[in-house]
Amino acid sequence: MLTIVYPEKVKEYPYFVDWKTILTLAGLLVISTGIKESGYFYHAFRQILVKLKTERALVLFLIFLSALLSTFLTNDVCLFIVVPLTLALQKILRNNIIKMVIFEAIAVNVGSLLTPIGNPQNLFLWHIFMA
Repeated sequence: MLTIVYPEKVKEYPYFVDWKTILTLAGLLVISTGIKESGYFYHAFRQILVKLKTERALVLFLIFLSALLSTFLTNDVCLFIVVPLTLALQKILRNNIIKMVIFEAIAVNVGSLLTPIGNPQNLFLWHIFMA
């Protein structure tokens, strides 16, 4: 719609994008996808599952893990890692798994506020501030 209203601005479209932020996000996605695809998280999670004795400890661990991971990975990527792990636990947990996923989503958003790379908006603001 804006192209119809302002056709002369079409040549300036590439300058509207902050390419530095886009490249940084792409790099973070490649790194986090590599870690996820390597199976490292699943292997580590299996070992941690053996050590935790109660369902409450498991739930708290996953919530704190979500918050911690989201400070180093983007919040979306963190959810792509933790929620499938949580859903895989649905067979062994007695309580409602939906509540657990909701708390993980909240923890991811809180944790992502702590660093510039935890949230794409923070990354954009950080690039603007550092320029």
